[in-house]
Amino acid sequence: MTELQSSAGPQKMTTNALIRLTRSIIPPLSPSLRKGDLGCVAVIGGCFEYTGAPFYAAISALKTGADLAHVFCTPGASVPIKSYSPELIVHPVLACSNESGSRSPIDSIEEIGRWLKKMTAVVVGPGLGRDDATLQVASAIMQKAREMDLPLVIDADGLHVVRLDPQLVKGYRRCILTPNANEFQRLRDALPADKTDPAAAGQPLSVVKENPQHPLPKITEEALSLTSALCRALDGVTIVRKGPSDCISDGRVGMVCAVTGASKRAGGQGDVLSGSAATFVSWAMRGTDEAEGPPRHLLACYGACALTRASAAAAFAKKRRSMTAPDVISELGEVFESLCG
Repeated sequence: MTELQSSAGPQKMTTNALIRLTRSIIPPLSPSLRKGDLGCVAVIGGCFEYTGAPFYAAISALKTGADLAHVFCTPGASVPIKSYSPELIVHPVLACSNESGSRSPIDSIEEIGRWLKKMTAVVVGPGLGRDDATLQVASAIMQKAREMDLPLVIDADGLHVVRLDPQLVKGYRRCILTPNANEFQRLRDALPADKTDPAAAGQPLSVVKENPQHPLPKITEEALSLTSALCRALDGVTIVRKGPSDCISDGRVGMVCAVTGASKRAGGQGDVLSGSAATFVSWAMRGTDEAEGPPRHLLACYGACALTRASAAAAFAKKRRSMTAPDVISELGEVFESLCG
C-alpha cells in the first residue's frame, strides 16, 4: 500500500483535513434552492417483519440533509412506516408473495421504475426480507438504477441479492456496498478465490490516512487490503466495510474512518449509515473529481462514516447501555454541523 501521492509528495491529511475535503462536496444552503435540490432518496425495503430498518435509512437521509425521502415497501409495512414519521413518502408497492393485496413483481417494477427518474440516489436492502418476489423486484430496480446512472447504496438483504448475482453491480462505479464482517465474507465467498486475493492486485493501493504520521494497525491494513481486493474483483464497485474502523475503497484508492464511535453497537446503525451515505453521494455526484485528492464518491462514504460514528458516540455519551438507533439519529443534525457545517 502507498499513501496517496500529489505533486507535493504524500498528502498530509489528518482526520480534520479529510473532513474539510468532505465539506467540499456539500452544496451550500441558499434561499434560491428548491425542494429536491439537496437530494431525493429512495429506499427499497420494508416488509411485514421488518419496518424499522427502512424508516431508519430514510429518516437518516433527511436528517443528513436530503430534501425528500421515499420508501417503497410491501403493503404490510406501509402503515407502520407511515406512522413512524409524517416526513416520509411511503409507497406500498413492493411485491411480496405471502402478503395479500400485493402487486405482481412486474407491476411493482413498473411502478417503482416510474419514480426513479425523480431520485438522486437509491438505497436497496433495509428491511427487504428474503421473499422471492421481493428479491426479484430488488434485482430489477438495481438494474434500472444502473441504466439511469443513479447512485446505488446496497446494504442488508440487498447484499444477499448481489451475492446471488454479482453481475448486477460488477463494473458499476456508482454503486456502494456497505457490508458488515459477515456480509463481507459472504460476498467474498460468492466470487472466485483468485479474484479476491489481495496478492493478485495489479497495482498498489493508494491509501489516504487520517494521520500519515502513524502506520495503520496491522489488522486494519489487512482489512483494507481485503476490502480493496473485493472491489477490484467487482471491477470498481465501492465498498464500505463496517467494523471497529470502517474500511473504504474502490479498488484504486482506500481510506479508513477511525472517528471515535460508540462502545455499544445498536441495531439499526447500519441503516443510519446507508441513509446518510445516500445523501452524501447525491451531493458528490453533482461535481467532478479534482485532479488531486480522493475521488468525490469516496469522500461521500467517508463523510457518512464519520457522521454516523460521531453521532453514535454522542448518543452513547448520553444514553450509555440504553442507546438505540433513534438516539443516534437524534444526534445527526448537531453532529453534522460540528463536523461539516
